[in-house]
Amino acid sequence: MAILFFKKIKNIRDFSGIHTRSGKVIHNRRVLRSDSLNKATEKDLEHLRRLGVNLILDLRTAQEAEEKPNVPVPFAEVLSIPVVDSMTAGITRESGATIHSLSKNADNRADLRSKVPDLTELYPKVAMDRNSQIRFGEAVRKVMEWAVDEKGTVLFHCTAGKDRTGILALILLEILDVPRSAIYHDYMLTNLYANHDSRKYYILALLFKFDRKLARRAYYALRCERRYLDAFYAAVEKKYGSVLDFIRNALGIPDDLIARFREVMLKNVPATHV
Repeated sequence: MAILFFKKIKNIRDFSGIHTRSGKVIHNRRVLRSDSLNKATEKDLEHLRRLGVNLILDLRTAQEAEEKPNVPVPFAEVLSIPVVDSMTAGITRESGATIHSLSKNADNRADLRSKVPDLTELYPKVAMDRNSQIRFGEAVRKVMEWAVDEKGTVLFHCTAGKDRTGILALILLEILDVPRSAIYHDYMLTNLYANHDSRKYYILALLFKFDRKLARRAYYALRCERRYLDAFYAAVEKKYGSVLDFIRNALGIPDDLIARFREVMLKNVPATHV
């Protein structure tokens, strides 16, 4: 994958260069993932325009988008697909779930701890929640159809580009037959950006709440951990048997679209000659 560098858009990269189980490689660079665009500069927007971005999928809730609206992107269609609702509030807030904001509504220390999400519980909830399945299916189809029809470059994002964006990236890479080791590697790259916030809120919880358990919960809630994807995969495989059957049956992605998406996104790796 290619990590891209912007002034105020963080955690942004494409899937190019990732190899599949069958020995092919993702060559199409027209699918991007990132955090929110609420702080994007004019130079950032110009960079997106040069990359051909003309569709933006905003996976955040309406409340998040209202609190921190993206800057206008005049050259792109913007589509809101809130893939989770209030039942997964911890995942929707992502790095916005600061110790300060949580403490306003917490009656005691135990209550405050409980409001910091345990993502090993939330990822399976997202996988099994029917509303989330429908919305993820809508987002996945939109990305795939945009690529298949060669309409341009699509960028999808949530708040930190970590959880909802990470799950959507996982689904797309599974569709492309990417090995799980590469999917985990792409997911964990987010920690290049998340480490700062996770450490900051760990220290804040210790300094202002004097609570080591709360500090640890905040630290891990703001990071990507392999066990979060482990929990997602376990829930999916227990109910559906395989990730591909989950994609077909729960998300409603047809086999013909999967085949066309692979054809557009993948190419054979040239043989090396000695």
